[in-house]
Amino acid sequence: MADGRTIRVLCVVDDATRECLCMDVDFSFPARRVVQAWAAAQEIEPKYIQPGNPQQNAYVESFNRTVRQ
Repeated sequence: MADGRTIRVLCVVDDATRECLCMDVDFSFPARRVVQAWAAAQEIEPKYIQPGNPQQNAYVESFNRTVRQ
């Protein structure tokens, strides 16, 4: 931003279809807000990858890189 603040983008990607279901932009996304309030409001059940296995999240990481570029 012109005033030096950064923005955050929450991307929700369907692993099966590899379709971006939602992109939400804000100045911050505290974990509690995303997991409890936002996901519940969208009727989305979070699925977590195993700690230390980023390859389980490879498609989403690639998508996020594309969005940043």
